Amino acid sequence: MLKKILIGGLLAVVILVGGLFFWARSVLTGDTVRTAIAAQVEKAIGQPVSIGSIDATITPRVTLKLGDVRIGPPNKIVVGELNVGTDFNALLSRRIEHATLTLTKAHLELPLPAFTIAPSTPPPAGSEPTRPPVELVSIDEIVLHDVEVVSGGRTLRGDIEIQPQGTTGLAIRRITLGADKTAINVTGVISNFTGPVGELTVKAGDLDMEQLLAFVNDFNAGSGMADQASSAPAGSA
Repeated sequence: MLKKILIGGLLAVVILVGGLFFWARSVLTGDTVRTAIAAQVEKAIGQPVSIGSIDATITPRVTLKLGDVRIGPPNKIVVGELNVGTDFNALLSRRIEHATLTLTKAHLELPLPAFTIAPSTPPPAGSEPTRPPVELVSIDEIVLHDVEVVSGGRTLRGDIEIQPQGTTGLAIRRITLGADKTAINVTGVISNFTGPVGELTVKAGDLDMEQLLAFVNDFNAGSGMADQASSAPAGSA
């Protein structure tokens, strides 16, 4: 009798998990969802975004799996796989909140394209706001594994872990990059992108200053920091 109860319970669990899996795929996948997510990201950063494939899983948490993600001009930012982990509530509300973004085999070519944050515009008076099939609301953590940063024929490889802090800053939990004999580890906080304002701790072994400065200059030119510095009033810090 106990054996039958255990077998019955196991079958119920299998059926439940299988049902949740197919439900997740029906809610979070498909060309409509893939196009909607690409459009939301594109609007948010002001650069073209394309997503090659989309899939979903429920273990160990509800995760949207995006493949061949490309951002900006050709070959500027290419991500082999981007996983968006979220709470189970996303299946019920179709809203992805407090998500964890995990990017694997990302390729970034400096200088980066100019990103712009699009202001939110309320719908016209008297009209109902149109909701996408899946809405990407907030991101709590971004992790990059096996990232490749290319600049002027030089290449750095490593891992990056950052945590957004509102819309104006981020906490850098860990950046580990290396090329040839150069290895760089960075931690700290960027409290305001506009300055930029923040505090970073950089640790390095055999540091090639010429290579490091070249990367910094390329990044500044691509992120708009150089333009901000050149347009600052005389006497400003």
